[in-house]
Amino acid sequence: MINRICNLPKSQSFFLFGPRQTGKSTLVNARFKKNVWKIDLLLTDQFLTYSKYPERFRLEALEKIAKEGAERIFIDEIQRVPQLLNEVHYLIEKTGCQFLLTGSSARKLRRGGINLLAGRAATRHLFPFIYQEIANDFELEDVLRFGSLPAVYGRSRDEKIDILQAYAVRNRCHILHSE
Repeated sequence: MINRICNLPKSQSFFLFGPRQTGKSTLVNARFKKNVWKIDLLLTDQFLTYSKYPERFRLEALEKIAKEGAERIFIDEIQRVPQLLNEVHYLIEKTGCQFLLTGSSARKLRRGGINLLAGRAATRHLFPFIYQEIANDFELEDVLRFGSLPAVYGRSRDEKIDILQAYAVRNRCHILHSE
């Protein structure tokens, strides 16, 4: 794995926002390995459960903290169920547990008037690879032509084209559906 230049808080809760496929989940999983309970809101069962019953998340989190010693709770794709942020707010205040919250759309959360945990969670951003991260293999023409998303880095020209076409179509559909 390429070492990413992103200063994530070691003990304070945080949001990590960035475009799709920049490696947010990979980075959090690599840096925080012990005593972590993970919620992945891309999984249909977790999305449906917590979007319908956000209070269930709080109850399960309290159990994970008390019985299993969870010190961190990682919620991936938090923008999909923003109602969980009220539960996170409560849990930060009552337990001191660290929350690792990733998402691709801070704008969606802000636009919805959602609780962004003012003063309780730092905000970080992760972008495609920067020069310092890939300096040994950096090729300006290639980066100018294809960008530096981790998903395309190190791939053949044809693979890069396929990935970027799929990325553009998926993000165009995502933007159209969110407006």
